[in-house]
Amino acid sequence: MKRIKVVGMIQTLVLLAGMVFTTTPVSAQLESIYEQSSALQLANGLTYEAVTKLTEEGLVDLYVLSMDLTEPYLDLKVLRDDEVFGASEQVSDMSDAEGTIIGGINGSFFSMGAAVGEVLGIEVENETITYAIDDYNYYSDNAANLVIQDDLAWIDYLSISMTLQTQDGKSVRIQGVNTRSVGGEPVLFNRQAYETTETINQLADLYKVVVEDGMVIEVIDDDTVVEIPEDGYVVVFKKEDAQLYLSSLDVGTSVHFKTVTNFELEDMALAIPGGGFLIKDGQTVSEGLQVAANKRHPRTAVGLTEDGQTLIAMVVDGRGNSIGATQEELAAYMKGYGVYNAIQMDGGGSSTLVVREPGEFETEVVNTTSDGSERAVVNGLGISLNAPETDEFSLILEGDQDRVFVNNKVKLSLKAVDLNFNPVEVDEDMVAWSMSGGYGVIEDMTFTPKVAGDIVLMAQYKGQTRYLELTVVDTLIDLEIVPKAIHYDDGIQNLTVIGTDEDGYKSVIDNTLLSWSLSEDVGTILSGTFYPGENPGNARIDVKYQGIKEVAYVVSGSEERDLLDLSKTAPTTLVYPETVQGEVRSDDGVVTFDYNFEPSEVAQALYAVFEKAKITSSVDTVALSMEGDLAGITIKAHMTDADGEDFTLTFDENLQAQMPSVLAYPVSINRIYVLTFATEEAKTGELRMDRILGVKKTEITDLDDVLSIPPVDELMNTLPEAEVFTLKIFGATGGRNRLLDEVVMDKLYETFNQADYAVYAGASDIDVTKVKNDALIYDNNFQVVDLDEARVITLAMSEGSLVKTDSSQWAKLESAMAQAVQGCIVIIGTEKLIDNSDASFTKEGEMLHEMISSYVKKSGKTLFYINASGYDYNLSYYEGIRYIDLNGLWYKVGSNHEVDLYDSFQMISLYMDQDGVTYNVESLFPKTKVSD
Repeated sequence: MKRIKVVGMIQTLVLLAGMVFTTTPVSAQLESIYEQSSALQLANGLTYEAVTKLTEEGLVDLYVLSMDLTEPYLDLKVLRDDEVFGASEQVSDMSDAEGTIIGGINGSFFSMGAAVGEVLGIEVENETITYAIDDYNYYSDNAANLVIQDDLAWIDYLSISMTLQTQDGKSVRIQGVNTRSVGGEPVLFNRQAYETTETINQLADLYKVVVEDGMVIEVIDDDTVVEIPEDGYVVVFKKEDAQLYLSSLDVGTSVHFKTVTNFELEDMALAIPGGGFLIKDGQTVSEGLQVAANKRHPRTAVGLTEDGQTLIAMVVDGRGNSIGATQEELAAYMKGYGVYNAIQMDGGGSSTLVVREPGEFETEVVNTTSDGSERAVVNGLGISLNAPETDEFSLILEGDQDRVFVNNKVKLSLKAVDLNFNPVEVDEDMVAWSMSGGYGVIEDMTFTPKVAGDIVLMAQYKGQTRYLELTVVDTLIDLEIVPKAIHYDDGIQNLTVIGTDEDGYKSVIDNTLLSWSLSEDVGTILSGTFYPGENPGNARIDVKYQGIKEVAYVVSGSEERDLLDLSKTAPTTLVYPETVQGEVRSDDGVVTFDYNFEPSEVAQALYAVFEKAKITSSVDTVALSMEGDLAGITIKAHMTDADGEDFTLTFDENLQAQMPSVLAYPVSINRIYVLTFATEEAKTGELRMDRILGVKKTEITDLDDVLSIPPVDELMNTLPEAEVFTLKIFGATGGRNRLLDEVVMDKLYETFNQADYAVYAGASDIDVTKVKNDALIYDNNFQVVDLDEARVITLAMSEGSLVKTDSSQWAKLESAMAQAVQGCIVIIGTEKLIDNSDASFTKEGEMLHEMISSYVKKSGKTLFYINASGYDYNLSYYEGIRYIDLNGLWYKVGSNHEVDLYDSFQMISLYMDQDGVTYNVESLFPKTKVSD
């Protein structure tokens, strides 16, 4: 068994790849209002956990690897590109190339300025320095290291100074070990980086001094490829500097690579640099390399528990639904796992955590990377499983859904792991299947049930048996097409149809069982796939199954508008680095970039800096109208949304860039810039930009006639036979601005005054002198009203969220439901909990639904959630909850200024007595039958 303990630590400094920072003070700790978590054992001694915390500041998504460092079959490894040392690669690709990695995170901070990123800090593997820069940490503490040495785990700052000492007492400073940025001083390359000098030859026009067993054996002044000695290294320097070094490094000269360090290489298995300390000896600290410490970003950290026996690797998502973390918040999350000493690793778009689930042969990224895709990084920290394979194994049987309609399909997956969690190949042709409780057909790892009921599938393979329980239903009450709208210009697209059963649970319907049609000749739909035709346009998609119908839409076209009047802007010039020559000019609505980029190993940029330039409303794409030579040039824009979140757009060859989907408007355009990465040739030119355009595709909300087909609900459209208590609910009445609104209000008062109880939901503007009965007028507060047969609860959501408006409501709602003695609960809010298009609220809505549906399952009560906002009426039944959208006085006006009174103003009528509740969706203006 390994012996692990923590030894002393010290301090820190950092460069975060590709991030722009401002500082905003935030509190050190965020308390959870509600949490969701799941855990998975990846191996003996290694678990993976995903946690979502709902806090007053927003959602925080954590991803955590917990590794028992005493487990003999687990090891830590530095992950790198397996073909080119120092090249950037995605963590998942690095892990899969290694072959034994079952969990990993992104690694060290690295410079974005060099031709290829350079690690900030000292890296060691197997008692050999794999990466170092001279004098690093020697005079001040910058990046600290996680170290495994003598089977001890510890964190500290490693410092190093490097020279080459010759037999006659001469000293040659070594700039770095295995660094690809060869500057004015020699760089040493060893076998940890390359086996030959083939790649090194491509870095510059170099001299190569080959050293073996402490002696110079060869000096090469051309591109000859030589092998790097096993017991030696190659020292390289630029030819223009040859006279400084050749006289000291003749063939036959004895040399000694001298390092002055605060550590010993002996028995050092691994050292990977991170940033500064987050936690030191149990205390939150801020030492060494720190990045925007008081601003929330995606972040990665590694730490050790006090006994030194457990390593915690954590990623916190940010810049999306998850708000990220400050450094103090990150330290607090790490302390929650018992961490006693911790350092940060690279963060921002680099923050990545991968796992290899039991039975799988490749890793997958489990967090949501803030760039929208996995970023390539210079190195990573991987957890390797090196356990011997065993003959005994366990099966893992899964289905892609656990509830299914009769004659629909469940895709089956059968995986296996041995007793040491090594994946085992399963020959699917050798699997014997059986079932109990019903019958169906299993073919090509797909089960098609033929009767309703609870069915247990049994898979037998090489003496092992595993069971899968499925619920098969045959009562369909509703269909849903996902997505609800597709865009003609997006080409071939797939549609998924989801059925709802009588208990409100959803499962996917096999597309081959459905009947599809289009209202207009815009294309065809075959087995759920839309193929656009030659005539773009809008159309309704109809689907039918078992007598139930649902609709979706094909939309086409887009709107283009100028985002900025360039004739009224005067951007200033900024260059990077300072040596770049260039100017930004503005004249008659044209912004000109006059750039001059010299040959360089670093990126160069010319910026147009804007002030008070804002995008006021949402767009899908930003497009530039620009003339000039774009060869070898990249165009980018840096922006900040209304919540202070920074992001960068990169324009494609058509000078278009997709805007992130989760943004708070207005968005400030800070800079638009032209840049070139490392270049061997000078690039000089002029780019003229005369328009900045926003493109917004047509959406379903732009259509006049959007149908909503309600589910077939046993409680709906059942009028009471005897006198019962009647509760009527109408949506928002605020914001009235038409004469029609007053006509509707008069009809509303007349109708609602006849009810036993009335609820005016949503943003309200009610004349209380016209209300003649008991009523509840929504006023954006948490409120509980008890009726004999129902408890009515209102939620304040004016800030677009229950938590953002008043976080105490979460506990109040839970308590109000638990204490209800009535058999019916009606909750009134102003946000959708499910199918919400606002990505910033989606997860909170899902959590609220989880809490409410869990209560319904336990209590068996009838629960309505009324969303009194928006322009549309909709009704759905999901996991025991009846979700109803009521638009109230927010209605659509047709192109001819026409309003359909019957379809525009819906109200809910609940009929309640001691036997339960039924309900109707009714029009405030019923249709009238005229007799001859």
